[in-house]
Amino acid sequence: MYLCGADLQGANLQGANLEGALIDSANLTGANLSHSILKNSRLIAANLQGANLKYTNLENALVDHANLGYVN
Repeated sequence: MYLCGADLQGANLQGANLEGALIDSANLTGANLSHSILKNSRLIAANLQGANLKYTNLENALVDHANLGYVN
């Protein structure tokens, strides 16, 4: 899945299967990603400030230069 540069601010992606997705430079500010699968995904330079990452599978995910600010 290719979501590079996507504006997903405030999106409800709870339980989404985004395994292996390319999410570089995407805006996920305040997005709900709880219980989602981001295994092997690329989140390089993504904005995750205020995102809900509770119980999210981030195994082997690349988050280099991502803005984590504060996450729930």
